Amino acid sequence: MTPFTPTLDDLKSVITILAVFKLPNELALLVLDHARYWAEYKMESTRPFVLVDEDWVLDYSAAYPYLCVPVLVDVNRQDEPLKIREIAFTVVSHDQGWTTEPTKGTYETSSWFEVSIIRPRQAHSGVQETRFQPMARRLRDMVTRRETADSIIAASRIMLPDGSFDLVRRPSSLMEPQRLHCTEMMEVKSEGVKEGECAWYLQGNEVAREKSVFEGEMIKRYNVCWGSKANPIQVANEGAGSGEDFIDLLQKNDIICVWARAKASVSVL
Repeated sequence: MTPFTPTLDDLKSVITILAVFKLPNELALLVLDHARYWAEYKMESTRPFVLVDEDWVLDYSAAYPYLCVPVLVDVNRQDEPLKIREIAFTVVSHDQGWTTEPTKGTYETSSWFEVSIIRPRQAHSGVQETRFQPMARRLRDMVTRRETADSIIAASRIMLPDGSFDLVRRPSSLMEPQRLHCTEMMEVKSEGVKEGECAWYLQGNEVAREKSVFEGEMIKRYNVCWGSKANPIQVANEGAGSGEDFIDLLQKNDIICVWARAKASVSVL
């Protein structure tokens, strides 16, 4: 049986019912939180996509906005914003592929997914999907022509040429541990900045173990869940990032962008 998932209208109805019994709104929201009585919003992309360096350039780097999701913010009967409590990601991806490094079967990879917050500089009605999707198509057209951007910074300039959006910086000055195993993972050479300054590491692809596809080693499903300060949960597998502070930084009209990344003659599917 499919579990019941409340809608925003269900949430408002419950708050209204509890108000009839003189329960303060703050306590009603705490009850809903404790019961995990939360509305869900789902968005997915199932199109296969590959980043691959066919010329075997040693300093190859590519960034592609695989999925862009608007942050939906509604209000309850007293105009108090409903807040995001957790975000769950399901990633189905190919292994990194062949390598000459002694890292087979590990997540010391150069093929990964990361997540950014893209924020408009000014609030506009309908800013999320109606304004952003044409910008994302600009980059997809480049990828079709095999003119990939080498970083999320460069890709964002292509998608957002009018400068109306910014990439939100990750608060911590410490580089995420998943990026520390090689210098290529830490630097954006063309920009002279460090990787991960405006992105949270989501999930790395396992380095190939030289197994046959029929042994089920090449395609994997990863489940990663990031919580918030109000809901400090974390569900992750090997090679996943923690998403520290990500949810608590989200604001109305933000766009969550999941990037497929690859460096140094590797691929992401």
